[in-house]
Amino acid sequence: MAPLFNTVLKIARIKLWVLETFVQPVALLAVRLYVGRFIWQSGQTKLSDINNAKGLFESEFIPNWQANHIKHFAGLDIPFPVPPAGLATYASMTSELVFSVLLMLGLGGRLGAFGIFMLALSIQSFVYPDAPETPYEMLLMAVILGTGPGKLSLDYLIRRKLLKTGLCDKNNDVPAKEKTA
Repeated sequence: MAPLFNTVLKIARIKLWVLETFVQPVALLAVRLYVGRFIWQSGQTKLSDINNAKGLFESEFIPNWQANHIKHFAGLDIPFPVPPAGLATYASMTSELVFSVLLMLGLGGRLGAFGIFMLALSIQSFVYPDAPETPYEMLLMAVILGTGPGKLSLDYLIRRKLLKTGLCDKNNDVPAKEKTA
């Protein structure tokens, strides 16, 4: 019985190694590129015709926000402020462009994922509560927030470089402690 158990454990270790070494980095890269490209295209659409984007905010997004800006929580009605259309247009365009680049490059990948998560949360909460794709974007960004952008990212390359120079500790990524004599 023991040799069979040891064989099963060995096979499990090999499978986990393959998954963690090859599959996980590719899957995280695919998630980052998929969501990042979608958000980038949204920002590019706004950038290419800012007046049209502002008109869309004035005619559709802001009225939807006004209709959904009071949220009920723990028996309380909590009103959230409705941003002016011009501010909302530029803020969302800039956020989409910046966070999507960070996410796709994996440079500040968790920051990019958090920004996109918050954009999706505000869209889901205030603008289009029934949007079918927004919860999936938030779920995918939560995965990146929890695991990091993966081995196929600039964050990973920078971290490896810092580990080699001794500027950070392998276990918790804080600056390495000075050696005492």
